[in-house]
Amino acid sequence: MRATKTIFLFLLIFASPALAEGTDYYVAQNGSDSNAGTEAAPFATIQKAASAAVAGDTIIVKPGIYAGAKFSSSGTQLSPIKVMGEPGAIVSSPGPQNTNKDNLWIRNSSYIIIEGFEVHSAPRAGIAVQGEPDAEVHGVIIRNNHSHNNGRWGVFTGYAEGTQIIDNETSYSQIEHGIYVSNSADNPVIAGNLVDHNNASGIQINADPVLEGDGIISNALIESNIIFENGAGGGAAINLASVTHSLIRNNLLYQNHASGIAGWDDGEGSNQFGTHHNKFLNNTIVQASNGRFALVLINGSSDNQVLNNILIHTGTRGSIEADPSSEAELHSDFNVVVDRFSVNESFINLSSWQSRGHDPNSFIATPTSLFVNAALQDYHLWAGSPAIDKGTAVPDVAADIEGSPRPQGPAYDIGAYEHPVACGSDSSPPSVSITAPTSNATAQGAILFSADASDDCSIAKVEFYVDGNLIGTRTSSPYSINWNTASVSNGNHTLMARAYDPANNDSFSQVNINIANAQGFHDDFEDGDISDWSLNGGSWRVLNGNLEGTSSKPGEALAPFEGCGVCTIETSLETGSRKKAKVSLLGWYRDAGNYVELAMIHAKNKWVLTQYSNGNVVARKSFSQALEPDVAYDVQLRYDGENLRVVAGGDTIMTLVPGTALWGNVGFRVKKTTGRFPEISVF
Repeated sequence: MRATKTIFLFLLIFASPALAEGTDYYVAQNGSDSNAGTEAAPFATIQKAASAAVAGDTIIVKPGIYAGAKFSSSGTQLSPIKVMGEPGAIVSSPGPQNTNKDNLWIRNSSYIIIEGFEVHSAPRAGIAVQGEPDAEVHGVIIRNNHSHNNGRWGVFTGYAEGTQIIDNETSYSQIEHGIYVSNSADNPVIAGNLVDHNNASGIQINADPVLEGDGIISNALIESNIIFENGAGGGAAINLASVTHSLIRNNLLYQNHASGIAGWDDGEGSNQFGTHHNKFLNNTIVQASNGRFALVLINGSSDNQVLNNILIHTGTRGSIEADPSSEAELHSDFNVVVDRFSVNESFINLSSWQSRGHDPNSFIATPTSLFVNAALQDYHLWAGSPAIDKGTAVPDVAADIEGSPRPQGPAYDIGAYEHPVACGSDSSPPSVSITAPTSNATAQGAILFSADASDDCSIAKVEFYVDGNLIGTRTSSPYSINWNTASVSNGNHTLMARAYDPANNDSFSQVNINIANAQGFHDDFEDGDISDWSLNGGSWRVLNGNLEGTSSKPGEALAPFEGCGVCTIETSLETGSRKKAKVSLLGWYRDAGNYVELAMIHAKNKWVLTQYSNGNVVARKSFSQALEPDVAYDVQLRYDGENLRVVAGGDTIMTLVPGTALWGNVGFRVKKTTGRFPEISVF
């Protein structure tokens, strides 16, 4: 049997027990770089600690003013490098290795946490995270920092996949943006930040299609940010260029001087990279009188959802601007607006906008009627606000910008804040009914277990039970969980949902269902017989105990397997050449438009995990690695009903949240190469 090499081997090495505890390095004003870096004998510079730290280590910077540093070592997903500033730790200039003039510079390094610093006066960025087009960095967290008065950006990232920028303040950037995420790097999280007084955009995400990479940033999450007084030099408060399949929710934007949120294309006028298939939900946008429209969608920014937003302009502009390429498939409704819209650079009123098929349930209101005190920037809804209980239920928004559950009353409030509901004496129980699955249904794999619940006051929680065992609780609508039916035996089972109100009155609903999960599958090809496999395109055979496929165009081999939902697929992938070679594991394959693909792409030295639904990409993630020909790479794909994971050596390397639940067959695909597959197992 040939030797195999587990993918991402370097991650497994760094996660060894010797590194599990890690070393704490200290930096202090009275230290010396000839010291050991202990608390009693600290280093003098952050750079000395950065050069010493490896996976699992923590750098603790004592109060004082320091030069910055370049971070060139990586942590791991399980053992990141932590760089922690104590209160009063200030970085006011670039370090000696920071040739790009950023103060804190993470370069070609993954899994690093920067937390607790005041960073200012950088010639370029206060904090920067940069990888390469063919070697993105991963898993960097920038958290609870104050980055201000920098030359160009507060926080900047380039080719940095999965970066989390959380609970920072980024302000007074002199040339450009508070936060700038760039260069074809998917899955950024920008949450809980205070972003103010930046010359251009507050938050800018630009995938830069004219540079290397796929020209798209997908699966971004922008939530619960407060963004104000940006854009005096131009640039939307949230500026999105070539951003797709992303979620923008619960943000408060006010007194910004360009656009509020703008979606556009940065692909040299082609419109092929427009900001499309995004969800803009429960944002409050109150534009300055000299600002542009609250929401701008142009250059092919189609198929967007705009629901439950307050889109107010205090001057002569309006709520939504769209061009013909972006109005297509726009789903906009249940918004609070002003009586001005723009279509193809022509102003129209709400009635004309509604006649075009948009915003049938939206309505006009003023800041005075909506908010507690707009003049003092208090944008909470007052008790008589027309936005209360006038929204539509959106599963992606279970709480408001402050974490309060939605809804508080009988329906969602519109905007970033949910108005609290107080209850008096209450002796009436809530009502509850299970909506999925239906009574006596047959189920397998991951299913949605959901209920409707209502009360004359409010719902405190809904509990979900299987055969009397509690399996989940939800405290806000939608009241639903994903349940892995494989956790119980095949046969009949009883499901129950129990609802409680704040006075602890309760009621329940239950149904009986039949579980019928398929059994596992295994083929090691040792018998040389693949006559029961479905072979579509290319040339397929068994040679030396391997399934082998050769094809210039995509060729597929699908297993003789009934299919699975919640399951693990385990196999090895190998290819015989590098040039344009691509071999893939196919999972949860229902038909040519609905499946999951884990592709090994030699030309890009990259693994790409993609889910297709109805022929469209609904979720995608990638991981860069130097790939070799004639080497078998062991890999598992695991689906637990909520998350899809790529696993190597017992470690989760990539995690993807599927756009839809998974069910289906397994198989392989080859393109422009000969691919070899020694075995496949499903369990």
